[in-house]
Amino acid sequence: MNKERKAMFGDVLSCLEDAKGQLSDIQMEEQDALDNMPEGLQCSSRGEKMQEYIDLMDEANGKIDEAISFIEDKLAK
Repeated sequence: MNKERKAMFGDVLSCLEDAKGQLSDIQMEEQDALDNMPEGLQCSSRGEKMQEYIDLMDEANGKIDEAISFIEDKLAK
């Protein structure tokens, strides 16, 4: 791979980091919203659905971290 195409991975990594940050922001907002709900509503189907989305975003961020690490490891070789 030439230097130009290899350098393009920096843009990809930047985009992945941005996506991770956006997901984290949404996740924190959703967690705050869930935490501020009355306890009875937190245990309702709505609260459970909110928790599912929070967990989904956490898992997605983990996958983004894996992708970043994979790219960084391969570029280091």
